[in-house]
Amino acid sequence: MKKIISVIAILVIFFTMGCHRYVREEINGQVYYRHKRTGLLFHESYFQQQREIRERNMMILLDILANSNRNNQSSYTPAPSNGFLPPYTKDAYGPGTWSDGTGRPFQWQTNDGQTVPFGDVKPDAYGPGTGMDQFGRPVRAVPLH
Repeated sequence: MKKIISVIAILVIFFTMGCHRYVREEINGQVYYRHKRTGLLFHESYFQQQREIRERNMMILLDILANSNRNNQSSYTPAPSNGFLPPYTKDAYGPGTWSDGTGRPFQWQTNDGQTVPFGDVKPDAYGPGTGMDQFGRPVRAVPLH
């Protein structure tokens, strides 16, 4: 909701930045705008280019917002706190010894220190870095030294 309000605020700012600080003048059949404070003279095509740039930037902002909302709703999972990176490979270095995405060996252990030698472990079942053994107990990856 906050993102929508901020986008609306940005839209209002972009589209209200018009020619209210300028005085319209016609010189030799060409339309110019003179800035009230500085006296600088701008051709009307300048404002058309600026409007097109603002509209293009607004479309980019809206696209970024739509993509960030889509990414937030995707299956994003934060990196595990134990340092092991998915994908995990079961029995990569022998029975009960797994490897992470970088090839580091580890074993799964319960909270009380029991090693899970065999059986299926569902990695990240209870969150990043905390898996579940075949009995439903939370297990954590412990590096092999």
